[in-house]
Amino acid sequence: MKISIRTISFGVIIIICIVAVVMAFYMQFGGNLFKGNEPTIDTPISMTQENKRIS
Repeated sequence: MKISIRTISFGVIIIICIVAVVMAFYMQFGGNLFKGNEPTIDTPISMTQENKRIS
């Protein structure tokens, strides 16, 4: 049985696609892989607080 480069290439591409789809579903529904590295956003302040701080 002879396996050509074309067959191997298609197999590798299909495996990569399957892994990408599984990872996308996991990230969407299963949670975040990088929970410790989430960016932090400061709490927005109201305009009156900002005006008091500037004055």
